[in-house]
Amino acid sequence: MNTVKPRPFTQHTVLPGLVILCFIALLAMPVAVFAQQSAAQDNTHFALNLGAHTWPALADLESSFEGAFDNVGFDIDMGIHLGDPQEDRWLWGIDFGLFFTQGDISGQVTSLDARGLYLVPSVKMPVGDKQRFYLDAGLGLYMVDFAELDCGSYSPCLEVNEAWQSTTLGGYIGASMDLPMGDGRYFLTTALRMHYANFGTPDGLGPSPGELNGPIFMFLIGIGM
Repeated sequence: MNTVKPRPFTQHTVLPGLVILCFIALLAMPVAVFAQQSAAQDNTHFALNLGAHTWPALADLESSFEGAFDNVGFDIDMGIHLGDPQEDRWLWGIDFGLFFTQGDISGQVTSLDARGLYLVPSVKMPVGDKQRFYLDAGLGLYMVDFAELDCGSYSPCLEVNEAWQSTTLGGYIGASMDLPMGDGRYFLTTALRMHYANFGTPDGLGPSPGELNGPIFMFLIGIGM
């Protein structure tokens, strides 16, 4: 095994997140147009968020190789929820998110990073009459893998090797708040979430690395309509 020194947080690690963000923004554009057109007919809630998370179980894994995963990672999240205010004040929809945690665990070529995604049907339950504060909950699909990424200065990251991958069911609970901006068509949204999923034993790190499960504590902030 090659010994890899810890990497600083530079453009080599920021660039992948920016590429992913641009990709999601392109996907979100038609959804945002749909949400804007639907707002006059029903109660539509669309949000695009960036954030950070801490995952204690990931940071506590004991690898047989040199290094560890960072205590804090970053997230990109998109959610759309629909509801009829005449019939039901609850908003039903789906959340899609990507999360990334940098690591310096020695791999075959470079060091391992942790990547994950979730696709979660969810509900937003408003508290109060103005629908600015919500209790949130969801249950759906979660995936995580440990991979070696080759990131050039001005090119997307390429996967060199995937050491381990797991897919399972999980869920989250949380709370969010919307702060209207300008004429009220758009709003600043913030959210706190606790995700839980049991990914099992990541044997790609060695014979006894420990269990990788929740909770994952996530803070998000973004723009919605």
